[in-house]
Amino acid sequence: MCGIFGVINTNGKPVDREKLITARDTMYHRGPDDAGAYFSAKGNAGLGHRRLSIIDLSPSGHQPMTTKDGRYTIVFNGEIYNYKELSKELLAANCQLSTASDTEVLLKLYVLEGEKCLSKLRGMFAFAIWDEVEQTLFAARDRFGIKPFYYHSQNGEFIFSSELKAIKNYKPSLTTSSISLDLFLRTGSIPSPFTLYNETFSLYPGSYLHLGRDGCLEKKQWWKFSD
Repeated sequence: MCGIFGVINTNGKPVDREKLITARDTMYHRGPDDAGAYFSAKGNAGLGHRRLSIIDLSPSGHQPMTTKDGRYTIVFNGEIYNYKELSKELLAANCQLSTASDTEVLLKLYVLEGEKCLSKLRGMFAFAIWDEVEQTLFAARDRFGIKPFYYHSQNGEFIFSSELKAIKNYKPSLTTSSISLDLFLRTGSIPSPFTLYNETFSLYPGSYLHLGRDGCLEKKQWWKFSD
């Protein structure tokens, strides 16, 4: 279990670095082994990660992880069970790997295949990848929604996290949803896309989203149970 957090501003405002790190660290319990942060050159994007070391225990598995050319940066929570098989595919495609982590395999596979890589993944995951050149964000959740992905998108500010309390820490003005409370009292759970707050949502299992440089948010289901 790890914790991911990020803020993307398409409204021209810089990300508050101190607030991002504070919000990230509300999830210390999800990743006590390591912590990292990435901020874009323009200051309009920030990614945070709390790490629980599972596969690659060395510092080379540190996140956020960025490609050597500086274009793509990933924050990832979960485990890709077939990462060794996928690493062989990458090597066969002349894609060099410098770590023994499934994080790098996931990142390089996305660079190579884009959203199509999702169908090859076997595991539980929630991840987000920032494209520094295109100024876009891609994020996805595993088939059954084992790993959580919450987000807030309003007034040119997009915030995502593994836990709602991290978003609440960064955005204290969130208001409690009476609809969600009613759902919880009647069923014992709050189904996607609803969350405890009016201004936040849960990405559907088996879905991905794309945030454009203009702030346009597109969501799509990449897997269905019938598949």
